[in-house]
Amino acid sequence: MTDEVTTSFSQHLTGEHVDRVDEFRRSRDTAVLTMVFTDMAGSKRSKDRLGDARFMPGWQRMMDGLEAIVCANQDGQIIHGTGDGVLAVFAEPSTAVRRALDIQDEFSADPAVNLRIGIDEGQVYQILNGGVRMDVIGSHVDAAARVQAMAQPGHICVTTRVE
Repeated sequence: MTDEVTTSFSQHLTGEHVDRVDEFRRSRDTAVLTMVFTDMAGSKRSKDRLGDARFMPGWQRMMDGLEAIVCANQDGQIIHGTGDGVLAVFAEPSTAVRRALDIQDEFSADPAVNLRIGIDEGQVYQILNGGVRMDVIGSHVDAAARVQAMAQPGHICVTTRVE
């Protein structure tokens, strides 16, 4: 029955309908994304103890690793740095979770990079510039940041079931 309804509906769906739906979506600048926040736990103490010059190589190693893992195959995008971490977004929740696990695996043996990660999924407002996502805002971004702050170093916390 469902296949018959779907087939009947899709037969009546024209390019004009698809264009109207896409135009509506673009006019709202919203998207359903999975947000991933990372944070280097204890970075302030490390900076104070080591000094900026000795702290920076570990920080740079972390930032380079985060970029490589998040952006692999163009599956994710780093929206911006947070000083000692990043806000990244993914279109697919399962990819976000896999990449968060990859991040923790990559840095698990590096005592200078002790990461905690928070993940949330939902509709966000996008700030676009020429079609390029420059930032995302909304309650799901806030939730990802909050749950990241609750995570213990070396852990990943999620707000809901993410598949």
